[in-house]
Amino acid sequence: MKTIFLDSRESDSKFISLFIDTVGEQGYDVHIEALPFGDIKYENIIIEKKEINDYYSSVTSDRMWTQIAHMRTNSEYSSIIMISGRIEDLWKINDDKISIVMGSQKKIIALGIPLIWCFTNEEFIFKCLELFEYATSADKFVPIKRVEKNKKDSLFMALPAVGRKNAKALMKKYSCMCTLCEAPKKELVALLGPKRGSDIYNALRD
Repeated sequence: MKTIFLDSRESDSKFISLFIDTVGEQGYDVHIEALPFGDIKYENIIIEKKEINDYYSSVTSDRMWTQIAHMRTNSEYSSIIMISGRIEDLWKINDDKISIVMGSQKKIIALGIPLIWCFTNEEFIFKCLELFEYATSADKFVPIKRVEKNKKDSLFMALPAVGRKNAKALMKKYSCMCTLCEAPKKELVALLGPKRGSDIYNALRD
């Protein structure tokens, strides 16, 4: 039986129940215990789970950067931040700190931590299972900071709702994240469609 460790401080009982049932169907066992950092651990993968409001408070309180410091210090793990919710909901928080929160996404990626958006808890769990396929056993450990061999591909894949095909399209057109950050919204919409193009444009705005 493959064992996933879920942090005991996770308080969302509906998520816990859904997570245990879903991963159980795929042959995983779930143990709940206090993890030193992160919320979900499988082999060499650590996932920090954030809801929209938690992401906002983590950034504005500077707790996010302490968590990232733990991830970077424990380099034997591949640490990933996954956010459950829609990026548009961040814009609904109308205060003077929202621009800092939106800009934090680029800073997190620049620090070498993948940031993945998931619209629902179901999508969150599905992406967890995808990532677990890349996990390595302790006796055959090979560090992975991205799920792709090509680091550029993986940077683009860390953007909301971007898979391998769209990552390659973005890389072909913009070549690097810096160029993508300056891309006008109409270009992204034309390339990826109105919903995905708008989500990516908003995710990269300060």
